Amino acid sequence: MKARVRKVYAGARDLNSLPDFGDSRVVPPQLDVTDDHSVRKPAENAGDVDVLVNNAGTMAFGDWITSLKT
Repeated sequence: MKARVRKVYAGARDLNSLPDFGDSRVVPPQLDVTDDHSVRKPAENAGDVDVLVNNAGTMAFGDWITSLKT
């Protein structure tokens, strides 16, 4: 059974570098891990996070949203 994901935050230093995820559940906050303010702002605005996957890069071989299983 697939997880019932309601929202996925996919942050990037440059939001223009993100692909078109084609899914309204994806929220793209601007996030630069070298800037404390840039990290704090999305963390404060994402009070609905249940799971955090910290990844510096992209996954080119699969679809994260639909690959989650319960």
